[in-house]
Amino acid sequence: MNVPYYYKRGASSGNNSNFDSEYIQFNKDNTGERSDGINIYPLTWSFTNDSKTKIKIITQEDAELIVYWENIVYDEASIKYTEYYNRYGTTNSLGVATRTVKSSISK
Repeated sequence: MNVPYYYKRGASSGNNSNFDSEYIQFNKDNTGERSDGINIYPLTWSFTNDSKTKIKIITQEDAELIVYWENIVYDEASIKYTEYYNRYGTTNSLGVATRTVKSSISK
């Protein structure tokens, strides 16, 4: 534990994780899905403030997981955010991420 993940798409060295197949899909009706590249998990999401810079995501993986995104900046090509959550009541996670838009999702 206490080892940060580092991943940069396309990097030839320095990554200690691989998120090439991972994605999150947000639907207009506040549902969606998260895939770890193997499994697909349904989710619900909602903005938690009027300026739409904070999101609460609830997904069912092994157990319910509530993830918070804050400091959100988004445009047509990417979304940047700070993320935090507690997994299984024992593992706290805090991260900063930039995700790029995936043009199509194969199912």
